[in-house]
Formats: sequence, C-alpha cells, structure tokens
Amino acid sequence: MSPARLPRATRKQLTGARRAHMKRDWATARAGYTAVIEGAAEHPAADEARAALELVEREEVPAGRSGYRAFAWFLLAPLMWALGTLAAELGNTEALMVASIFGGLFAILAGVVSGLRALFRERGWGNKLAGAAAVGLVAAVFFASLEYEDQKRRRFMVHEGISAAAAAKMGIAEYYSEHERFPASNAEAGLVEPENLGNVNVRDVTVSAGGVITVVYARDPVAGETLVMQASADEDGQLSWDCTGGTVAPDARPAACR
Repeated sequence: MSPARLPRATRKQLTGARRAHMKRDWATARAGYTAVIEGAAEHPAADEARAALELVEREEVPAGRSGYRAFAWFLLAPLMWALGTLAAELGNTEALMVASIFGGLFAILAGVVSGLRALFRERGWGNKLAGAAAVGLVAAVFFASLEYEDQKRRRFMVHEGISAAAAAKMGIAEYYSEHERFPASNAEAGLVEPENLGNVNVRDVTVSAGGVITVVYARDPVAGETLVMQASADEDGQLSWDCTGGTVAPDARPAACR
C-alpha cells in the first residue's frame, strides 16, 4: 500500500493522534496511533505510528520527584523518634512516646512508597537513584529501629517499677529507724497489699525479710520479669539500696542498677 492510497479515515486518525501527542493527551494519542497501526499495517504510516506509540509510552511516565520526597520522609523518621526519647527523659506521658513511635513508622512507610513510585512509575535517573537509595536505607534502618524502640520501651517500664517502689523504700526506712531491723512484709512496713502498690505497668511491689523489695512487671516487653532492691544499713542507721537483683536485663536498667 503506497502513501497515496492511505484511506482517508486512517489519515484523519494519524493527524488526530499527532495533535493529541503534541497536547500531551496520552490516551487519545495512544488510541489514534493504535488505530493507524491496525488500519494500515503495510503502509509506512504504520511504522511512524509504531515509533510514535513507543515515544508516547515513554513520555507518559512522569518525570517526578518521589525519590527526593522519599529522602525527606526518611529524615523525618529519626526526628519523630528523637521527640519520643526527649518525652521519656522529661517524664511525659507514655502516649507521647507511642505517638512518636507510630509517627516515625508512618514516615518510613511513606518513604518506601515514594521510593517505589520513583523506581517504577516515574522517569529521571536521578529521581530513580534517589528512590532506590532511600528504599535501601529505610529498609536497613527499619529493622534496627524496631530493636531500638523495644529497648526504649523496656527502659521506660523498668523506670515505672522503680518509681512504684518508692513508697516501699520509705516504709522500710521508717520501720528501720524505729525498730532497728527490717520489716518482713508489706503489712509490717505499714504498706498496703503488694498488688495495690503497683500501677498499670507494675503487677505488685512486695516487701520481704531482710530489707528486700521485689517489683514484678505486668506488661510487655517486661511482663513477669522482676527487679529486686536490697537495703543495707551502715553504723549510723543510714540505708543504702542495691537494685542490681532480679531478672530484668542489665541494658534495660538505669546505670545505678546494673
């Protein structure tokens, strides 16, 4: 088939496809070029339409910036976790810590989505490289951060137990000052039952003979673990405390209890 014998309808489809291509109307251009290829398979116009269709498919993919956005999300995640750490050190509520954890995880998820979009849905080698690097970094940091957040939560829980034991330490100190010996139970130390000395994170705080306080934790990740405090008195009757006992791991304890 020669160019002069190209059907009129096919010529109109080719012209319309060219115009749509120039206007970046990808759907109309693709449909027009496809119709020309099917209607003039042996005509040189079909070769033009095939080449133009390949160009449309390349140009239709946007030259986006999702790879760079992925890096921005990646930088936001540690800022969120730093906020949670600061909240814990200042003694703020656990709710703020949890919010910072989930905020950081959301930033990581958004970074992964942006990076994958840059890799598979957008053009631009710089954008794709940024996306690939961000996804790789996020994946590496994600697993390390899970361990870090678990450790941070363990330390928070242990601190809650030490705070819950403050009343028991005071009761033992008052009893020793009066009787020059240690109480053998919560009742003897003038305290409520062990389970009533606890809180939402601490199951019970028990006083036993020899100036021993045993804190039992109620919630994960330290549920069922214990922190044991041992009192000792000097010649002047002043008490000091050793809090290295119990099953809580050393890296979850404050420095004075390791």
